[in-house]
Amino acid sequence: MRATIRHEMTEAVIAYEEKAREQWLFDYPAQVALTCTQIWWTTEVGIAFARLEEGYENAMKEYYKKQVTQLNTLITMLIGHLSKGDRQKIMTICTIDVHARDVVDKMIAQKVDNAQMFLWLSQLRHRWADEEKHCYANICDAQFLYCYEYLGNTPRLVITPLTDRWVPGSLQLLCFPRCESATAVRCAKGVWTVMKLIIYLHSLAALDSDTLQGICGRLCPVFSPEQYRSYCLMH
Repeated sequence: MRATIRHEMTEAVIAYEEKAREQWLFDYPAQVALTCTQIWWTTEVGIAFARLEEGYENAMKEYYKKQVTQLNTLITMLIGHLSKGDRQKIMTICTIDVHARDVVDKMIAQKVDNAQMFLWLSQLRHRWADEEKHCYANICDAQFLYCYEYLGNTPRLVITPLTDRWVPGSLQLLCFPRCESATAVRCAKGVWTVMKLIIYLHSLAALDSDTLQGICGRLCPVFSPEQYRSYCLMH
């Protein structure tokens, strides 16, 4: 299975530029298509950085416009007739594309003009090594070999600014070679606390406004001593 996924990925990376993206993605399994779009996002952002260094001041803005066009094309496809599998595949790619677009938009706003700035390095970046014919995932100074394990045609969690801040820290913890056990435990406690907060916030996002108002009514007295005393007397 791993050999098959790697073989498909090798072909998909090469074929990406041979036809329109919205047609190309139907030629490959969902996992392969998603990973290769992430590989090409890293590649195309790198090209935009190279053009910036050459003096093309609008290189990143032009790439942002390209991203918006690609995303709108996929959204239009979702409105039309699709099989269940193809619909899930495109929805998953849209989820990742939205985050990729937001990252580029943020880099434009913060005037990130080279690939060595932290805002870009802190992103999870997939890249393809032509000589080795392997996919790697990079973040900050950490690098992981893509293991080609079968994931199937499954949805992905929406990436938020909160998860963006958590991922680099957790991955750096996993890759730090001189981390003592006591330090690792302290860091892991912090990571776990943030994970619980992320899960909680994602759960809150799914609640309706009336339920949220009820939760706020219960929580607010906890943060105000005077209200808390009144709350205890009433209950």
